[in-house]
Amino acid sequence: MSDETARLAEPGHGGARRGGPARDEATVGHVRRVDEPRGRAGDGDPSRPSLPARLGGDARRWLRGHPLTVAIVALILLANVVLRVVDALAGLDLVARLATLRIDALGPLWPLRVPATLVVDQRVVAVVVHALAALVVLGVTETVLGWRRALVALLVTGTVGVGVGVGVVSLGMHLNELWALGAADELAAPVAVPLAGALFAASGLMGVFWRHRVRAIGYAAAVALLLFDAAPVDLYVLLAAVTGHALGAIWGRRRGVPLVTPRSSHREARVLLASLVAILAVGPVLTVFSPVSLGPLTPLGLLLTDTTANPARLQRCLDAAQQSSVAAGCLHQFTLGRVGSVGGVAVTVLPTLLMLVAAYGILRGRRAAAWLAIAVNAGLSALSMWYFLIGPYLVGDLDLPRHHRAAELTLTLAASALAPLVVAGLLVAGRRHLQLLASRRRVRAVTVTFLGTLLGASALYVAVGTWHPSGFSPEPTPLAVLADLPERLVPAGFLGLTAPGFLPVDPLAGVVYHWIGPVVWAVAIGCAIALLQVVPPRSERAARGRADRLLSLGGESLSFMATWPGNTWWFSASGCSAIAYRVSHGIALTLGEPFGDPAEADRATLEFVRFCDDRALTPVFYSVHDRCRDLLVARGWRSQPVGLESVIDPRAWATRGKKWQDVRTAINRAAREGITDRLTTFPDCSLAVQLQIEAISEEWVGDKALPEMGFTLGGVDQLRDRRVRLLLAEDADGQVVAATSWLPTCRDGRVVGWTLDFMRRHPESPNGIMEFLIARMAERLRDEGEAEFMSLSAAPLAGLDPDDPAPLTRLLTVLSTVLEPLYGFHSLFLFKRKFQPTEREIHVVYPDASVLTAAGLAVAHAYVPDMRLDQLVNTIRRVEVPSR
Repeated sequence: MSDETARLAEPGHGGARRGGPARDEATVGHVRRVDEPRGRAGDGDPSRPSLPARLGGDARRWLRGHPLTVAIVALILLANVVLRVVDALAGLDLVARLATLRIDALGPLWPLRVPATLVVDQRVVAVVVHALAALVVLGVTETVLGWRRALVALLVTGTVGVGVGVGVVSLGMHLNELWALGAADELAAPVAVPLAGALFAASGLMGVFWRHRVRAIGYAAAVALLLFDAAPVDLYVLLAAVTGHALGAIWGRRRGVPLVTPRSSHREARVLLASLVAILAVGPVLTVFSPVSLGPLTPLGLLLTDTTANPARLQRCLDAAQQSSVAAGCLHQFTLGRVGSVGGVAVTVLPTLLMLVAAYGILRGRRAAAWLAIAVNAGLSALSMWYFLIGPYLVGDLDLPRHHRAAELTLTLAASALAPLVVAGLLVAGRRHLQLLASRRRVRAVTVTFLGTLLGASALYVAVGTWHPSGFSPEPTPLAVLADLPERLVPAGFLGLTAPGFLPVDPLAGVVYHWIGPVVWAVAIGCAIALLQVVPPRSERAARGRADRLLSLGGESLSFMATWPGNTWWFSASGCSAIAYRVSHGIALTLGEPFGDPAEADRATLEFVRFCDDRALTPVFYSVHDRCRDLLVARGWRSQPVGLESVIDPRAWATRGKKWQDVRTAINRAAREGITDRLTTFPDCSLAVQLQIEAISEEWVGDKALPEMGFTLGGVDQLRDRRVRLLLAEDADGQVVAATSWLPTCRDGRVVGWTLDFMRRHPESPNGIMEFLIARMAERLRDEGEAEFMSLSAAPLAGLDPDDPAPLTRLLTVLSTVLEPLYGFHSLFLFKRKFQPTEREIHVVYPDASVLTAAGLAVAHAYVPDMRLDQLVNTIRRVEVPSR
């Protein structure tokens, strides 16, 4: 419901001078109409500059504010143009000489040649890409750091990255190291090296949202490049990134940025995990073009050459492999043969597509996608170790080239196998962020389909090889066919050091030999897509539709929260009422009272009690109002207030009088600072605005020691419903500085009220921004004339009587004290009193005291289902609970 902390409740929070004259809201002229898009107001005014003039002014201001970016981009473009002109006029080859750096050309003055390789490139396309990268990356960096610190970051990270990287390659050359020998001719350092370091340095001063993304995705990309592309520049980039990270941490520490990265929200964690899986899936594609590569897609690089398998030589190699060890030239011929067919290419590419499908499922919150990615990554790791090391060198008799040391190769291949295991471990640790589960029925159907296809294809291959051995050369035995079966499913890149036992020589054998693998992988992808859709069962979809229809008939201020994930719906016998509830620890915990037909609310409440009793569940009614409480207390139940709801009548909204001073001050300050409000919905916002809202929310989540809360507290995911209104505060540049969301309450098909849910503000937003937004929403509802109430929602665990001796009250009071520094419920309660609302108690109603323990656990699980016991204990230890 809110992220506002104790300062919301401070007197004069609006932040403006209090001695000036107070103005009523009617005098404020810096607000926009609900139907007036940003940037179009006043376009018909002749005195207003034209659109080209405004864009030109914005461009000039940007250029003046980014002198370092302009200078670097100009240097890249001018240097390449001037050198090409000189080469053309004087017949020189300066571009080629300055753009390359070889190990044998290193001399005492080699550091002076490195800056030339940063800005000069022989490829025109690369020059354009480098200039655009500098414009974007350095523009962001300079905005965050300022030009002086950005320049320092470029110089420091570029020097360390290139200097240490060249030193590592030189040392490897002296030691005859495998990778260094292959990379000796590629020591040039493009501008990407200092740009990566500067971006990581800037991340130390970014907000939590972008800090998470820059570092997680940046490191994943850098490591993937180093593992799969294996060029020296990839090492330079990784070293520059680490240096920039350290530099940014030092600068951030001076500004109070914690060294430990704060926790992520569920949505942001899903984005990061999906990015890691996708990067690791796409990473092997780089091996297709890399001169130094080991990976499952490496053989596809052969498709880009004119080399093809020689059938006669391929047969001679196959015959020789039966008698002695395999020569390197024959291994090359075997690889050409494997990727020489469409089926061979398909079995190599399809696993990558399966990983991308899993990445998309993770992004959408599907836990099955995580298990799929874990299984595929573990399989890739095992295949790497077996086919690159254990099989050919330890079990087989393949000899290592003399200049390739066994320890070096072992380390290289172990690194290739370790990366998928690391990603799999992160997925296991982060699976709690993936809360959408596939139904058991769908899992069984997908499993049966895949295993049936696998067994059927395997049986077909073994049958053809056993009963039609003449289709292969040499003719295999049944055991040889069975032993070869796994290799029909393995990408060709894993088989580069393995000789095939036989090859097909007729069409039937060729079909089963080349195509059972692609068929199995294609079915696996289809099964994954079906599994990750997580389409709710027809009964659940029907129930959601019924609940939506009943919400339009009637409900209380919190009833719309029944549409949120995690709830189950109970429907009355008449079908005219419903209750949203969650089952935990034997408790059926309701979210509010019945919604639907108001005339049968009491009957529906008692009917739900009987429903729970028949199923050995204990009903506990949470966040209910007086009518439901009185009904059950009259029948011997017990109740306890759990918060106070603040309700405003927008039809009578006015901000006159001394009590409204803080609200008027906030409105006036917003007007002076050029802040306007915009009423919209999240789906209707542009992508840029959506990202700003997500970044502001992520900053708030990162400040909390406990996981983000749910149940009656919405987040970004709950904004996506088009029925939810979003009121934004934007500064003069169109940047979002605060956001609130409003949930509808209906009666007889029309909206009669709106309830405040999501409240987020930028850390650097002006004081009083939330007062401004709430006041503007009240003004809008007053002007619309349709809403009967505007609820500021309930502040959970606020307004409790500390002197009440009831056990539940004492427990809730202690819990409120513990959570107050983290979530500011009491401060929020005091903040809402600025708007002079009518306060209504909300209650938890339970049968008797024997269920208090289970009910408390159910409430805690509903709000924070991911909270571990150690997190709660550590939080309680850090917070001093005052004794009474």
